[in-house]
Amino acid sequence: MTRALRMVFFVALLLSASALPAQDAGTGALVDHDVDVFLQDAADIFTAPGSWDGGDWLNVGIVAAATAGAYLIDEDVRAWSLDNQVAGRKDWLAVADLYGSGLVSGAAGALTYAGGLVFDDEWTRVTGRMILQSLIYSGIINQLGKRLFGRARPFTGEGRGAFRFLRNDYPHKAFPSGHATASFALSSTLARRVGCLPFSIFLYTLSTATVLQRIDADKHWLSDTVLGAAIGAFIGIAVVQMEEEREASASARVLPLAAGARGHVPLFRVAVGF
Repeated sequence: MTRALRMVFFVALLLSASALPAQDAGTGALVDHDVDVFLQDAADIFTAPGSWDGGDWLNVGIVAAATAGAYLIDEDVRAWSLDNQVAGRKDWLAVADLYGSGLVSGAAGALTYAGGLVFDDEWTRVTGRMILQSLIYSGIINQLGKRLFGRARPFTGEGRGAFRFLRNDYPHKAFPSGHATASFALSSTLARRVGCLPFSIFLYTLSTATVLQRIDADKHWLSDTVLGAAIGAFIGIAVVQMEEEREASASARVLPLAAGARGHVPLFRVAVGF
């Protein structure tokens, strides 16, 4: 996942740069605006716990309880998966594996963003930027968790309780699942942004299939995927909520627009409502 995140940054920068014909000043202003939004939203996301209310902590408690509950049946779920391997299942689950890849989903976000710049389509550009935001913010949290807990992957045979804190090798980077985080970050962002129920069902079905693939491949415990999915979903929803607030605030005011960019509203609120 670390390499995937680096590649996301690289692809995003490369495609954005290629979308600046002759260093067009208007397009450059849009990119500058989006970088500003990216940084301010990041500050908002990562300082949010400092001002969470009771409802926010209730959500955290629910996720913790769900993760703990999954931990209790981790071994049983793994045993069932290994005992019920079905011919051909790995082939169709391979699509879900790709969907949860940070590199693939990051490239999708970068292409969407670059497409919005090239065709001067604000909705597409902003959607691409939000996809990248969700993936990168949630990816950072995910990587911190992996390195902190150092949980052994199922295939190592060390058992569900093997936590080698501060380990940084692949066999001990199970908790939380990076694929689950990336897939739910992508799905929650697009589902909230598009607002179409059938499309949302399709997206979350893909994310659920990603979770199944990670368990089927013996790469993750159930509890790894539960926490990973929660991180991705919460961050994706929070990113879109902040953009909706920004757009609502901008539409309520009349501001001079530079190079077609909407007026930017600082988001140093130190709180994010999930």
